[in-house]
Amino acid sequence: MLAAPDSVGSVIQAHFTDRPPRIDGVIDDAWWGADSACGFSQLTPDYGKPATEATTVYLLYDRNNVYVAFRCLVRDPRTRRAQMSGENDGIRLFLDTFGDNNSCYVFAVAASGVEQTYRLTDDGSRVEDWSGVWQSSVRLEKWGFAVELALPFKALRYPPGLTSWGIDFGRYVVYRGEKSYWAPHGEIGVKVSEMGRIASIRTPPAGLHLEVYPVGLFRFQYDSTRHYEPSGGLDAAWLPTPTANLQLTTFPDFAQIEADPYQVNLSKYELLLPEKRPFFVEAAENFGGSSNTVQLFYSRRIGKPLPDGQVVPILGGAKYTDRFSRFSFGALAAVTGEENYAYYGVPATEPVSIYSVVSLRRLVLDNSQVGFLYAGKDNPRLASHAVGLDAMLREGNFNGSLNLAGSQFGDSLDYALVTSTRYQSNSAAMYMTYKQIAPKFDVNGIGLTGWRGQSVEAGGGPEFYSRGPFRYAQARGYFTISREWAYTDDVQDWEAGFSTYADFLNLMSAGAWLGPSRAWFPGENGWQDYLSVSFGGNFGTDASRSLSASMSGYYATSVYNYRRGVLAPNVDAQLDLLARPGDHVSITLNSEAVFEFESGAYLDRDEDVTLMSRPRLDVAFTPKMSLGLAGEIVRGFDLVSERPQTSYYASLLYSWTIRPRSTIYVALNQRLDDTNLDARVKPSGSIAVAKLRYLFVF
Repeated sequence: MLAAPDSVGSVIQAHFTDRPPRIDGVIDDAWWGADSACGFSQLTPDYGKPATEATTVYLLYDRNNVYVAFRCLVRDPRTRRAQMSGENDGIRLFLDTFGDNNSCYVFAVAASGVEQTYRLTDDGSRVEDWSGVWQSSVRLEKWGFAVELALPFKALRYPPGLTSWGIDFGRYVVYRGEKSYWAPHGEIGVKVSEMGRIASIRTPPAGLHLEVYPVGLFRFQYDSTRHYEPSGGLDAAWLPTPTANLQLTTFPDFAQIEADPYQVNLSKYELLLPEKRPFFVEAAENFGGSSNTVQLFYSRRIGKPLPDGQVVPILGGAKYTDRFSRFSFGALAAVTGEENYAYYGVPATEPVSIYSVVSLRRLVLDNSQVGFLYAGKDNPRLASHAVGLDAMLREGNFNGSLNLAGSQFGDSLDYALVTSTRYQSNSAAMYMTYKQIAPKFDVNGIGLTGWRGQSVEAGGGPEFYSRGPFRYAQARGYFTISREWAYTDDVQDWEAGFSTYADFLNLMSAGAWLGPSRAWFPGENGWQDYLSVSFGGNFGTDASRSLSASMSGYYATSVYNYRRGVLAPNVDAQLDLLARPGDHVSITLNSEAVFEFESGAYLDRDEDVTLMSRPRLDVAFTPKMSLGLAGEIVRGFDLVSERPQTSYYASLLYSWTIRPRSTIYVALNQRLDDTNLDARVKPSGSIAVAKLRYLFVF
């Protein structure tokens, strides 16, 4: 039976089965009792038109799982992309199990069998990492391909008694760059609030739902000494109700298997680095998310790296999240151990510290929300705490937000206020933001404080979809007026400019920007002002091809370089190359060059040029087994030793997912430094790690 749109949108019936299908990629007669959905429409490239390739989706459930099958027809088999490397044809399943029109699970399966999971939050505008235990199977046929999925109820969070969930189905066709969906969405993209519905689903009662993750680790490290370090840890998760999750960890291995890439920071602000550790990644939206305007909680403060390269040990942690009615709640606590280190050759100690975070959010109206967040770090030397209130209002094409926060860092108290409004339709986009970050606002104990000051930002312009040669195009003007508290209340600057960007039907992309600015900076003879003009652009070829490239760069006539304390021109250029010599192999090369002029047009090749190159080879043997070889070469000038320096970093990472969320890792990392003291390359650190993480479910 075809599920057609009705007064509440696209609806598919959930039919119970006593004979669950076998998840093997064969859509057999076990699916005959299922309801079905078809009639997908394009989001891109031809918005609103029927999908060029037919897709039919079937849905069933039993006491343990939700079952979904996709039958994806392909008219010309030569256009089907199903290789292990590169972009693939594939499907996506969206599940809003709380029916809140705001967040959902996403399950993606490529035609090659590669799986991916994540969550959409804030009505689809943000992506948060998530992983769960589920099963899929793909089968390639002459007529196209089929995908079957089994999603255990115990892997999902949902309120008891809710008989209608939000749902949508998507399909991606690489050779056309075509994205199509079952439920109709606006041109600006997928929204959770515009998805269809599952009707008449009966969820099972909660069981024990206990997950235990023992971790075994063997680590060999060679620097000034050689030492072997076998260790183990234990993670556990208990789901006392279908909406709640309690996670515990003791002596976790949170060492970075993959190093953060080197970046040249010309500003005086700390760089925001992505979180990769599973304990902190899951349910991150409960604790401010990955792109919160005021960063009260920055999870990489916990177990942070120290100036001499050591990492503060994490002794244990606990996290609890829950949903009830229209509320969501989260609490996190962690304890880190004492660690001795050297800071510019001076001995120092990081004391035992306790971290705590509590959040409470409530959905209001249709899919708007208000929230509260507390974060703190306490040890014998430091007390750092912050509280924040925020609100997000969504109404049609309008979004409005308010963030109000207060901080206590040692003896200082202060506040931050950020408000913003945004309008976006299929023909135009406009925004305005006001920030007031007070001079002593400081959350660096547990969060991240960057720029402090007062500013007004605004911009907007036309944008359109699926016209002529364009899939999407925009042109925007913008301006910013700001005053910074860092040195004196008289520091002001303004910036204005124009930018344009386009995605083409041939899957290429291009953009450019140009803008003047004026600012005041601290000079040798007091405060000086300068006028700067910056311009740049980017260009990218079709990333689905066997060979593709993207490049970007900018030039600024005058920039105050806080790394060197000079006012001078600055140039940054990047080139990324991607090659796929086979269905299982991909090779990438990311290169960047930064030119920090001393003054005027003078450029010292040894002191002012930083070159970075990052080659990488990835081999995917199967959807569950892969090998990655990566390197990083950085040639630049070390401001501490005042000498040119070249550093080399190489890594090997083998991973094999032997069963859902159970993986064997083998990692080898080697770092070498050339300080030009004796023209020899010296090893500065070697690490070999073998790790097994195995999931037991009770």
